[in-house]
Amino acid sequence: MKMTFLAIPALLASAAVQAQATAPPPCKLLTVEDVKAALGGTWQVWQDLGSEEVCVFQASPTSLVTLTLYHDPMGAEKILEVRRQLAGDAAKPVDGLGPGAFRLQMSSANSIAFGKGQTVARLEMSNAAATDAAILEKLAQAAYARLP
Repeated sequence: MKMTFLAIPALLASAAVQAQATAPPPCKLLTVEDVKAALGGTWQVWQDLGSEEVCVFQASPTSLVTLTLYHDPMGAEKILEVRRQLAGDAAKPVDGLGPGAFRLQMSSANSIAFGKGQTVARLEMSNAAATDAAILEKLAQAAYARLP
Protein backbone atom coordinates (compact mmCIF):
# COMPACT_ATOMS: atom_id res chain seq x y z
CA MET A 1 0.00 0.00 0.00
CA LYS A 2 2.73 2.48 0.89
CA MET A 3 4.37 1.92 -2.48
CA THR A 4 1.12 2.94 -4.16
CA PHE A 5 1.02 6.24 -2.29
CA LEU A 6 4.62 6.95 -3.24
CA ALA A 7 4.08 5.98 -6.86
CA ILE A 8 1.18 8.41 -7.43
CA PRO A 9 3.18 11.60 -6.66
CA ALA A 10 6.05 10.25 -8.74
CA LEU A 11 3.70 9.65 -11.68
CA LEU A 12 2.20 13.13 -11.35
CA ALA A 13 5.66 14.72 -11.23
CA SER A 14 6.70 12.66 -14.25
CA ALA A 15 3.61 13.77 -16.19
CA ALA A 16 4.32 17.43 -15.38
CA VAL A 17 7.91 17.10 -16.56
CA GLN A 18 6.76 15.35 -19.75
CA ALA A 19 4.20 18.09 -20.45
CA GLN A 20 6.87 20.74 -19.99
CA ALA A 21 9.35 18.83 -22.13
CA THR A 22 6.91 18.58 -25.07
CA ALA A 23 6.93 22.33 -25.75
CA PRO A 24 9.85 23.39 -27.95
CA PRO A 25 12.28 25.94 -26.53
CA PRO A 26 11.19 29.55 -27.13
CA CYS A 27 13.88 30.19 -29.78
CA LYS A 28 12.34 27.34 -31.82
CA LEU A 29 8.84 28.83 -31.51
CA LEU A 30 9.96 32.28 -32.63
CA THR A 31 13.07 32.41 -34.77
CA VAL A 32 15.50 35.15 -35.70
CA GLU A 33 14.25 34.71 -39.26
CA ASP A 34 10.70 35.54 -38.08
CA VAL A 35 11.92 38.68 -36.33
CA LYS A 36 14.05 39.81 -39.29
CA ALA A 37 11.15 39.26 -41.72
CA ALA A 38 8.79 41.32 -39.55
CA LEU A 39 11.14 44.10 -38.46
CA GLY A 40 14.14 44.04 -40.79
CA GLY A 41 17.65 44.78 -39.62
CA THR A 42 20.20 42.65 -37.81
CA TRP A 43 19.16 40.84 -34.64
CA GLN A 44 21.29 39.06 -32.07
CA VAL A 45 19.73 36.10 -30.25
CA TRP A 46 20.21 35.55 -26.53
CA GLN A 47 19.17 32.00 -25.70
CA ASP A 48 20.95 31.20 -22.45
CA LEU A 49 19.86 33.68 -19.83
CA GLY A 50 19.81 31.25 -16.94
CA SER A 51 16.51 29.86 -18.16
CA GLU A 52 15.70 27.76 -21.19
CA GLU A 53 12.24 29.33 -21.19
CA VAL A 54 13.32 32.78 -22.45
CA CYS A 55 14.51 33.91 -25.87
CA VAL A 56 15.60 37.50 -26.48
CA PHE A 57 16.18 39.10 -29.88
CA GLN A 58 18.14 42.35 -29.75
CA ALA A 59 18.89 44.88 -32.49
CA SER A 60 20.15 47.66 -30.17
CA PRO A 61 20.30 48.26 -26.42
CA THR A 62 16.65 49.37 -26.45
CA SER A 63 15.26 47.46 -29.45
CA LEU A 64 14.16 44.08 -28.08
CA VAL A 65 11.72 41.26 -28.76
CA THR A 66 11.34 38.71 -25.94
CA LEU A 67 9.44 35.43 -25.84
CA THR A 68 8.91 33.84 -22.42
CA LEU A 69 7.22 30.47 -21.86
CA TYR A 70 5.41 29.24 -18.77
CA HIS A 71 4.09 25.74 -18.21
CA ASP A 72 1.23 24.90 -15.89
CA PRO A 73 -0.86 21.73 -15.55
CA MET A 74 -3.96 23.94 -15.06
CA GLY A 75 -3.75 24.72 -18.76
CA ALA A 76 -3.14 27.84 -20.79
CA GLU A 77 -6.75 28.99 -20.94
CA LYS A 78 -7.11 29.09 -17.14
CA ILE A 79 -3.76 30.83 -16.62
CA LEU A 80 -4.58 33.42 -19.29
CA GLU A 81 -7.95 34.05 -17.66
CA VAL A 82 -6.28 34.83 -14.32
CA ARG A 83 -3.63 37.04 -15.92
CA ARG A 84 -6.26 38.89 -17.96
CA GLN A 85 -8.23 39.60 -14.77
CA LEU A 86 -5.08 40.92 -13.09
CA ALA A 87 -4.40 43.22 -16.05
CA GLY A 88 -7.93 44.64 -15.86
CA ASP A 89 -9.25 46.98 -18.52
CA ALA A 90 -5.79 47.37 -20.06
CA ALA A 91 -6.03 43.81 -21.44
CA LYS A 92 -7.43 43.80 -24.97
CA PRO A 93 -8.62 40.47 -26.48
CA VAL A 94 -6.71 39.11 -29.48
CA ASP A 95 -8.28 36.68 -31.96
CA GLY A 96 -6.48 33.75 -33.55
CA LEU A 97 -4.05 33.02 -30.70
CA GLY A 98 -6.14 30.61 -28.66
CA PRO A 99 -8.80 31.12 -26.00
CA GLY A 100 -8.02 33.94 -23.59
CA ALA A 101 -5.24 35.60 -25.60
CA PHE A 102 -4.83 39.31 -24.89
CA ARG A 103 -2.63 42.30 -25.65
CA LEU A 104 -1.27 44.93 -23.26
CA GLN A 105 0.10 48.31 -24.28
CA MET A 106 2.68 49.66 -21.84
CA SER A 107 4.80 52.80 -21.82
CA SER A 108 7.99 51.08 -23.02
CA ALA A 109 6.70 47.94 -24.73
CA ASN A 110 3.68 46.08 -26.03
CA SER A 111 2.96 42.46 -25.19
CA ILE A 112 0.67 39.62 -26.14
CA ALA A 113 -0.10 36.68 -23.88
CA PHE A 114 -1.35 33.51 -25.57
CA GLY A 115 -1.14 29.78 -25.17
CA LYS A 116 -2.03 26.27 -26.10
CA GLY A 117 -2.31 23.12 -24.00
CA GLN A 118 -0.30 23.63 -20.82
CA THR A 119 1.99 26.30 -22.26
CA VAL A 120 1.47 30.04 -21.92
CA ALA A 121 3.65 32.42 -23.90
CA ARG A 122 4.28 36.12 -23.41
CA LEU A 123 5.74 38.00 -26.36
CA GLU A 124 7.03 41.50 -25.68
CA MET A 125 8.27 44.01 -28.23
CA SER A 126 9.92 47.23 -27.08
CA ASN A 127 8.59 50.45 -28.53
CA ALA A 128 12.10 51.06 -29.90
CA ALA A 129 11.66 47.93 -32.05
CA ALA A 130 8.18 48.93 -33.28
CA THR A 131 4.88 50.22 -31.94
CA ASP A 132 2.76 48.58 -34.64
CA ALA A 133 0.46 46.04 -32.95
CA ALA A 134 0.06 44.20 -36.27
CA ILE A 135 3.77 43.32 -36.25
CA LEU A 136 3.51 42.03 -32.69
CA GLU A 137 0.49 39.92 -33.65
CA LYS A 138 2.29 38.53 -36.71
CA LEU A 139 5.20 37.41 -34.52
CA ALA A 140 2.80 35.93 -31.96
CA GLN A 141 0.99 33.99 -34.71
CA ALA A 142 4.30 32.50 -35.88
CA ALA A 143 5.09 31.29 -32.34
CA TYR A 144 1.51 30.11 -31.71
CA ALA A 145 1.51 28.00 -34.90
CA ARG A 146 4.58 26.12 -33.63
CA LEU A 147 3.17 25.35 -30.17
CA PRO A 148 2.25 21.66 -29.86
